[in-house]
Amino acid sequence: MCEGFLNNMRQKLLIIFISVLIPTISIHSRPKFIQNGFEFEVLYTGNVLISWGYKSHISQKPAQGVFHIPSVVEYQGKTYKVQTIAANGFAGCTDIQHLVIDDGIRSIADDAFQYCINLKSVRIPASVSGVGERLFSGCHNLKSIVVDSKNEYLDSRDSCNAIIDSDNDELLAASPATTIPSSVTSIGQGAFSGCNNIYEINIPEGVHNIDKEAFSACVNLKHITLPQSLETIGYFAFSGCESLQSFYLPKNVKSIDSERIFSGCDSLSSIVVDKDNKIYDSRQECNAIIETKSSKVIAGCATSKLIEGLKEIGENAFKGTQLREIVIPKSMTQISAEAFWDCDALSKITANKDNPKYESPGGCNAIIRKDSDILVLGCANTIIPERVKEIGNDAFAGRPVAKETLCLPDGLTSIGEGAFSHCDNLFEIIIPQSVTSIGECAFVYCPHLAVVQILGRIKELKEDVFRGCEKLAVVDIPESVSIIHQYAFDNCKNLVYVNLPTSITSVEEGAFSGCPCENDIKNLNLPLVSHQ
Repeated sequence: MCEGFLNNMRQKLLIIFISVLIPTISIHSRPKFIQNGFEFEVLYTGNVLISWGYKSHISQKPAQGVFHIPSVVEYQGKTYKVQTIAANGFAGCTDIQHLVIDDGIRSIADDAFQYCINLKSVRIPASVSGVGERLFSGCHNLKSIVVDSKNEYLDSRDSCNAIIDSDNDELLAASPATTIPSSVTSIGQGAFSGCNNIYEINIPEGVHNIDKEAFSACVNLKHITLPQSLETIGYFAFSGCESLQSFYLPKNVKSIDSERIFSGCDSLSSIVVDKDNKIYDSRQECNAIIETKSSKVIAGCATSKLIEGLKEIGENAFKGTQLREIVIPKSMTQISAEAFWDCDALSKITANKDNPKYESPGGCNAIIRKDSDILVLGCANTIIPERVKEIGNDAFAGRPVAKETLCLPDGLTSIGEGAFSHCDNLFEIIIPQSVTSIGECAFVYCPHLAVVQILGRIKELKEDVFRGCEKLAVVDIPESVSIIHQYAFDNCKNLVYVNLPTSITSVEEGAFSGCPCENDIKNLNLPLVSHQ
């Protein structure tokens, strides 16, 4: 979980374009200049990338009438061609109402106009050959999108108020006024993302793919009708559709990337799979999507039931849902703790007494493996039994713990990777003498964690173990620790002072980056290990 999560966070820092026709842009510093109220960056091609010059406009009146984005600019006696509109380049510009992009600009990057809340109309020139994701996310007043009829790559056929890839018939960018043409075969990445004013949508027959984030954050979307032609659904496809009430999966869907597919769908109470679907089912009105062959739950909602016969809970099954109670049936053989990430309403957990692998003894509100005494899943009401030897990977990840000051039981020997990551209410953790191992990212991004007492004889503080714990001010590192790995305390902004034991032999580069005590630790002249 931890490595994947951090990789996702890093990836979001990159500018990613969806068309091979959009040029690769270096993330390194490039020459910049401001001219006529716009900011420009000079690309390696000698052309420029354009974005909004905030500082230049701060004292000027809002744009009136048509707002032009120019395709050429003169600066210091030289004429530059504007090649690309930058990622987030005009995001949040409330000035713009009627937008015309001048001919000559070749591409528009991700999120370029998101949250332009007063934007009403857009004209795309013939020269634009590719556009990025979530282009008009949050533009809830956008009513007209017109692509120049001479454009060979994109179109807005049938007055659909959308941008469509002409060759692939893929709808790339939409607005609340979009009508999906019957010739469209795919809904692109983030196409309808943030279209707040959509209440109901019918996707026509012929559409076979709904890509990632296609309808994410459509907060007022109550009803969606999917076509029988649909075959694939990407991750986050309906995430954040908090008004969505029911979901019907057609018979020909054969591939679902279930990562947070219903995360934030707080009103969702009915999930039904067509009875003729050969890959998935929703047996016995369980209000979940089951992978038929493996009997694995891959996606659910707050009203889902774990019925007898189910064998596995997939790692993405309930992420971000308002699930309150789970009962593990006796048939269940595999549980992924990641499945319940961000299920902060989860308060009651029990296992069928006849399950051969899992139990929840004495009403502890946790799932314990019988063969190893590993706590694999906990929640806000969990009382950790004294017999528990290990807190498993991600056992409490993304969920609150029972007490803000958590004293782990004596006899515990290890804390798994990401075990308490993103526990929003955790203030103090006391780790007993019996603990000899703490996994990577065990407490990563616990925003209120301020005090850590480690009494056990651990030998190392692993990578990212307390990363992003911005309130962390007191940490007691035991004498047994010999190495502190990279990013162990990264961005712990309140960690002014730390008492390092004499047993420390090396500190990896970046272990205390962003901490007030970083320079003091460097001055101790401990061996700095460059992480390879």
